[in-house]
Amino acid sequence: LIAMVDDQTRHLLRSGNCSDNSYSDSENDGRSKSAELFASRRWTSVRVMYLTMFVSSMGFSIILSSVWPYLRKVDKNATPTILGIVVAMYSLGQLLGSPVLGWWANRRSSKEPLVVSCFLVLVGSCMYAYSDSLSAHDISNAYFMMAARFLIGFGAGNTAVARSYISHVTSVEERTSVMANMSISQALGFIIGPALALAFVPLGDSGVSVKAVDLELNIYTAPGFLGAILAVLNIVFFLLLFHERRVNVLDSGASTSLLTIQASGKIEFS
Repeated sequence: LIAMVDDQTRHLLRSGNCSDNSYSDSENDGRSKSAELFASRRWTSVRVMYLTMFVSSMGFSIILSSVWPYLRKVDKNATPTILGIVVAMYSLGQLLGSPVLGWWANRRSSKEPLVVSCFLVLVGSCMYAYSDSLSAHDISNAYFMMAARFLIGFGAGNTAVARSYISHVTSVEERTSVMANMSISQALGFIIGPALALAFVPLGDSGVSVKAVDLELNIYTAPGFLGAILAVLNIVFFLLLFHERRVNVLDSGASTSLLTIQASGKIEFS
């Protein structure tokens, strides 16, 4: 019986009092390396979330300074009411996307809705950029822009999933600073978005045309293409660097029971 309890003690408690010291040392080394790898991957995933928050908020602010002249360019009959609807479609999409993506993340995993949401941002950004190219076709460009902004907003609903993921992979001591960094990333996206749009002013109204793919790169479409590029980078980071990890750290002050198996066969709870 004592031998059986000793074996259980070795496997459950990873005790250093085992008779085979070399086995215990190698096991401890393996656990140390595993913990370091876990920490590295966990913080890499957290930094990917910072990028996600930045891209999501930037997708809203980057077009604000140019959306009205762009709308008038692609649809001569556009009114201020249509402009308000185009801008509001982002918020409507985010309003609907947040609970849907959150439900998906709770039912399966965070990675799937995060990747899909970035793909929606990619599609919506390309649609927004190509609205200018549709002016030569019989298509209502204003409605096309509304659909594009709705998709971008729906994809931006991944901020709810990002915050939920952070709460799962951080301890109580880490959570405040990480959540603060998430908010900073989101605020930087709102602030830097218009500044990035200003960098496209030298392109002017005409910009550069690529007839082979019916592409117009100008002051109005460049923000859309930039959003698409950032969405692609975000997807790549999710596929290559993101890991679904949860920390198993008890909250400070939480009550718990510690199972201790003594060598004599006595089991104690403390």
